[in-house]
Amino acid sequence: MYQNFRIFSVRFVFILLCVIIPVSQTEAVPNCNETAPVWTNCFGTFTHLNGNKYIGEFTNNNFESKDSTYHSSGDIYIGGWKNGVFDGYGIYYFLNDNIAKGEIFEGQFKNGERNGQGTLTFPNGMKGVGTWRNGKLNGPGILYNENGSVYREVIFKDGLIVE
Repeated sequence: MYQNFRIFSVRFVFILLCVIIPVSQTEAVPNCNETAPVWTNCFGTFTHLNGNKYIGEFTNNNFESKDSTYHSSGDIYIGGWKNGVFDGYGIYYFLNDNIAKGEIFEGQFKNGERNGQGTLTFPNGMKGVGTWRNGKLNGPGILYNENGSVYREVIFKDGLIVE
């Protein structure tokens, strides 16, 4: 029940953002000209052939924005972009029907990967907090129970607990 509510909430927020972000961003930069060969310094929506969708600012035909929204066959990313990839602070909601379904990562991205401080929340409410490097936890970290109490302090190396 909790997971269904969470998924509903995330999708509701995504729909709201699809309405709110375009309204607020259009005041900052003009809409992209859909017939122009290159989109730069403009706000628009781009849908990939595979159905992935980006809503946000473009610079030299690249996704380049903060607080933009990305929809990837069910998954949702809300956060920064640089040179067409996730960069800066962001939240990634894993909603696809796969092993990560229901997980939420909130933290720093660099060059399209989790890099820097971040928190991975599991569908059952447990959390892993620490420093990410190249998409994997590395260094000291803390695992939390569903109720927020500390489960265990650990050391990660390439995503695995080593201590």
